[in-house]
Amino acid sequence: YPVIHLFVFDPFWFRPLPITRLPKTGPIRAKFLVEAVHDLRQSLQDQGASLTVRHCSAVDAFRDLLGAFEINAVYAYKEVCSQEVKIERRVGQLL
Repeated sequence: YPVIHLFVFDPFWFRPLPITRLPKTGPIRAKFLVEAVHDLRQSLQDQGASLTVRHCSAVDAFRDLLGAFEINAVYAYKEVCSQEVKIERRVGQLL
């Protein structure tokens, strides 16, 4: 089966936290994230695969993919924090 390797830069990660109003992702973490995604893309290319990167909500990214492809399975890490679990549930409702 074909595989779509996906990373989503969800605006959620860059919004201020509700209580502290501090950014969820600061500049150092954002730089690390960009570098990690770049390295992942290169590693996949070295193996003949590609990385799809979306800059939108995770729900919108999956909605777009579901409209373009027949998706039989999704493999992802399990979220543990409440805000991320809510996003995971919304994505799961699409599938």
